[in-house]
Amino acid sequence: MTCPLCSNPVRPGRRYCSKACAARGVMADPAVRRRHSEAVRQRFADPEKRAAHVEVARRNSDGMHLRSNRQKAGATRRQKAWADIPFDLRPLYLKLRPMFGARHARRMIAEQIAADQRRAQRAVQASLRRAGA
Repeated sequence: MTCPLCSNPVRPGRRYCSKACAARGVMADPAVRRRHSEAVRQRFADPEKRAAHVEVARRNSDGMHLRSNRQKAGATRRQKAWADIPFDLRPLYLKLRPMFGARHARRMIAEQIAADQRRAQRAVQASLRRAGA
């Protein structure tokens, strides 16, 4: 059996595939929508309940608050996704990724890191040789 709204498979004994489809299906019924609308009108007929709801909505709808949270979430996700790329090589990765694709760009960055480590190791060994001689 498939969901009448999205044609995804439905588990036995169910009409819709998910809660979201079920909500869309139920709310598509005009009688249900009228009952819900009437319930909301009755709830907000009380000025105290309406004022409390408006206050909560104002507090939660601060655009800067939401935007900064989304920016923080994006930055956190980027830090996790790019954890293997050093900060000083991230601009290079951003240049390479559109040209070569993410997988190849990461490989190139890994090769650059290995080359830098070998170069630093040779420099330290040369410095130790000069200091010891």
